Amino acid sequence: MSENCSHNCSSCGETCARRTMESFRVPLNPQSSVKKVIGVVSGKGGVGKSLVTSLMACKMRARNNRVGILDADITGPSIPKAFGIHGMVGVTADQLMLPRTTSTGIEILSSNLILEHETDPVIWRGPVVGGVIKQFWSEALWKDIDYMFVDMPPGTGDVPLTVFQTLPVDGIIIVSSPQELVGMIVGKAVQMAEMMKVPILGIVENMSYAVCPDCGKEIKVFGESHIDSICRQYGLALLGRLPIDPKTAKACDSGLIELFEGNYLEAAVDKAEALYYYPMFRTWFGLLGLCKLPWNDIVPADNSLTDEPAKVPEHVDNYLDLYYGVTGVKIDRDEMIKMSERVYNFQRVFNIRLGKGLRANDAIPYRSQGPVTEEEYLSRQERYDGQLVELVGFTKEEVEKMSLKEKMAATRKHREGEYEKLIDAVYPKRGWNLNGVPTIAHLKELGMDLPELLEVVEPLQ
Repeated sequence: MSENCSHNCSSCGETCARRTMESFRVPLNPQSSVKKVIGVVSGKGGVGKSLVTSLMACKMRARNNRVGILDADITGPSIPKAFGIHGMVGVTADQLMLPRTTSTGIEILSSNLILEHETDPVIWRGPVVGGVIKQFWSEALWKDIDYMFVDMPPGTGDVPLTVFQTLPVDGIIIVSSPQELVGMIVGKAVQMAEMMKVPILGIVENMSYAVCPDCGKEIKVFGESHIDSICRQYGLALLGRLPIDPKTAKACDSGLIELFEGNYLEAAVDKAEALYYYPMFRTWFGLLGLCKLPWNDIVPADNSLTDEPAKVPEHVDNYLDLYYGVTGVKIDRDEMIKMSERVYNFQRVFNIRLGKGLRANDAIPYRSQGPVTEEEYLSRQERYDGQLVELVGFTKEEVEKMSLKEKMAATRKHREGEYEKLIDAVYPKRGWNLNGVPTIAHLKELGMDLPELLEVVEPLQ
């Protein structure tokens, strides 16, 4: 990146990592809307990514979310069979692919749904496969999808790289199995996610155990699991353990996965849903000056019996009731979230119109990326020296040879770099480009494509 970078890639001729990553992004077509994209990955095949993808989609749909599945395992698709979907996709008048819809309303696109016969082999080279995934994203009509799950092929090759670079992935779920060898494989997936700056929601262990049908005892078919130590090693959450269950296999083989009633992935579903819901909810009641209501201090006694206990529905309804009482306008939870997004984006466009509101204006105070003084560094020297080793990558011997000023400079450089990475991750999730400008497509999603707003952002796209 040039020292004179303005973070406005549209007017820049330089080649840098940031510009390259942005140029890989493939936008949705203007008629589509997808709020959150979650990849399901692993470092090897045969661990059950398609099963986890299917169960996650079913659970999220059961919570009244609009759900889609993009089957990125182009050469080995299995999602349509699990949902009992056959035949080919339709096409709109605008030549957009129409994903097939399951019995509960989950939208699916898969290579099996564009072949004349679903048993035809897909003998395509990497660039062609990558092109198909881009088309599934940008040349299909995804109707108001709250959560899209991407079923990845195994490994860390071309296709996962294509997904990470071209789709705005909000987080990934890593699927593993109990064998010790898998620890190394998980490490590959973790490191790829870190290199691509994609958050990891956690790990799901498949084939964790089998339950004896006679006595109910759990049998560790592959021996004792190492998943807890793997989670500790990489600082990840364990989102669930799936047993070896003939009923699950039968449901997939029969195309009836939506009828399966296992509750193994509730923690994973909660975490995926939180990606979208919680920031916008807190924004809404903060904007209205309702950041604290006295009767919301205590969780209701029957909260655990509600459909979504993590959201404490009674507390949310308290806010909506208060809003109705003051304004006379009834809104539901979905509209509440939309209101937050509209306010966020209107504020951004208004600031841009005033000559601010771009990436360069989002710099955080110098003091907040301390230590600022030598005295401050020395007061916590052990902690700061440790960070240079653990976070920055110096050896202990190298740190010991550095002067105090060199240590402070290296610490600040690292923290400023981490802040830039954070911005790179946050802006696309807000529907902004890397210069901090709301995209036209996102403004259209929010019903904010007013001429006065578009006039401000169009030159900065």
